[in-house]
Amino acid sequence: MSTINQTPLWLNLRTDYIDDNLEKLQSYLKNYSSPHQRDAFYETTINLLHERITMLLDELTSRPIYDEDSKDQAIFEAQLLATYILTDPNAPTALPAYLALIRILHSLHPNYQTQLLRIAMQRLRHSMVTSLGWNWNDLATIGSDLFAHKASTLARFSLPLGDPLVYTRHGSAYVTKDGLFLTHEDDIQQLIKYGASSIDTGLGVTLRTLSQNKIKQSHESDLLKIEDFTKDFIYQQYKFKGTSKNLKNYHIDSDVVVKVVRSTEAGIYVTTIDPDYNQIVGKITFKKENLLYHYTNQFHQYFREGDYLDATITDIDNPTFNIERQLVTHFVESVRQEDDGEYPFLCKLIDNKAPTHFGWLSNFGVAFNTPRQEGYTYGDFALLETTRYLDGQQYGRIDARIVDPSADVFDEKEVREECIREFAESTYVPDYAVAKEIDPTSLRIVYRMLFNHQALSKTIDRLKVLANANVLAEIVGDDISASYIQFARTYLLTLVQFVKNEDIRNIELHPEEEYKNAKSTLIRLSVIDLLREYGKKEDSPKLADTIASFSESIPMLARLARLIQTANSMQDILSDPALNVIRREIIKTLSIETEHEADLEGDDRIYLGVESGTQEFKTSMVYPPNNGMQPNETTQSLNVLKGICAFLNSTAGGTLYLGVNDQGYVTGLSDDMSYLHMQSIDTYQRYIQDKAKNHFGIDTLPYLRIEPLYDN
Repeated sequence: MSTINQTPLWLNLRTDYIDDNLEKLQSYLKNYSSPHQRDAFYETTINLLHERITMLLDELTSRPIYDEDSKDQAIFEAQLLATYILTDPNAPTALPAYLALIRILHSLHPNYQTQLLRIAMQRLRHSMVTSLGWNWNDLATIGSDLFAHKASTLARFSLPLGDPLVYTRHGSAYVTKDGLFLTHEDDIQQLIKYGASSIDTGLGVTLRTLSQNKIKQSHESDLLKIEDFTKDFIYQQYKFKGTSKNLKNYHIDSDVVVKVVRSTEAGIYVTTIDPDYNQIVGKITFKKENLLYHYTNQFHQYFREGDYLDATITDIDNPTFNIERQLVTHFVESVRQEDDGEYPFLCKLIDNKAPTHFGWLSNFGVAFNTPRQEGYTYGDFALLETTRYLDGQQYGRIDARIVDPSADVFDEKEVREECIREFAESTYVPDYAVAKEIDPTSLRIVYRMLFNHQALSKTIDRLKVLANANVLAEIVGDDISASYIQFARTYLLTLVQFVKNEDIRNIELHPEEEYKNAKSTLIRLSVIDLLREYGKKEDSPKLADTIASFSESIPMLARLARLIQTANSMQDILSDPALNVIRREIIKTLSIETEHEADLEGDDRIYLGVESGTQEFKTSMVYPPNNGMQPNETTQSLNVLKGICAFLNSTAGGTLYLGVNDQGYVTGLSDDMSYLHMQSIDTYQRYIQDKAKNHFGIDTLPYLRIEPLYDN
């Protein structure tokens, strides 16, 4: 490995100024991206960047879900994340960093939201990135649609997950090669084999229960049934017990296997991994500064996140571990294993200060001692044979004798690193360590992305995504985010109730203290307050104040207030069809405010327009309007026949639609047919024909055409 001794330009500045020198950092990392070109400062640079990304991920997942980031800030954070990912796309921390990057792109590029969310879920289901779809040269284009296009269409992954990754708290989230599943059931393996999905987003995230507990298929398209199922699901999460067992406690001087979670100049941080014991997260400390000619304050640069190490617990209250005994054992036994007595070891003289002996470093990275001998100076190489391995208090010392000087050499830095890496890689990893847990940081990013997912035209799809986001936030234990998502769900359903002409005056939205003054909360509360003014005959100061106060700052609110004010002032002047046009504009305004023109009807009903002189809508032959769905066949059928009579007496004629509400949406005739005990649309047609014949006389029937428009 070639070593370049020129200090990289960006390191001439203070190391905590990464943010101020990002372009220089990117240039440096790009130039030294090849392992054969890296200089002595590369590892330090990576460690500094790792610390910055760890801080950023903590920040991104702790920001309130209801706050919006500025575009400039989002682009800068995307630059930081992309820079880190390019250094090693498959590093353990690269997964949450990748998801965080995609979440930022998802918020910046509405036209690519669905593709980006799906690519994020793909990454979650695979172990390895084979292609990011972008490289160092693309970093300058972050923030553009071109970068979003590359990230969402060109990324490739391999090694689909075998065993599921699981996270358990209030319920469980588990990832398999098939998707991310959220459950309140205990037995994950049973769910994988025999479970059923409910409220599937179609984006790779779904709720999962035992088959008998899934939502009924007929309820999957019903907003209120979905809401009821979600509420019950979340209630069941808090009854979730998980697999309960009494965990054991570690003791001081216990030998354990630990996993490295972070290794920087600040220290080597590790966690215990045995699932039968209460977990300890702490730091590796060293009693000695020099361990057989290895400087312990440099070990952090050799260990990597995800390494498993044999260690000894030295303190539990202030968790610390020690690995000195394990390292010395590794040093000695690695040499003893290679020492067949026939071949000497190539060594470098690294200590010639003692009056009686030399200290050498072998090509295995292990220290040897020999008597002093004339003709050798610091940095010389020689061939050595071992003479004695000391035991007891002096275990670790290897005595040797000089055989011959040597013209062969080795790179001391490489040898030291290889020695410590071999120690890390030789640790026996227990079977229980293979069962992996999803990083909760990744899950926090996923439900934030789900909450902000706007590329949905149907309210029912939006509600399904919000339901999954809500459940996932509850699983992780993010109470405030879960509460706000619940608040958003209630708000969305209130809008739907308004659109369906249902009374919303008694609906109350109760935001938590933490977000009651957030801008998004205040807008939602204002919208509901304005809708409660709809239909009032008296002048509304609230509408007038909103128009005056928000025309420039929040034009959507001012427009909504103006439309409601117009509808109220004209309700005694305009015809119902004309008022319906204004109401449609109100609904359109609400739809734009509710995530890019979402269909607030919440279903797939067909829209037939507005009533006119040649077109009239009636919902039923049995149920009069404004009668609380109480049947009165005589009154309502007469109401329908009056409408038909009006068209018969006009020169232009007209069409009267049955099973269509005042807003022009097809509602169907199932309630009529159920009340009248009719099994087919043909029977219903004959029923209408008989009513017309009895009312108008048989001679009128040739002027009527009765036919089903949608026979389903």
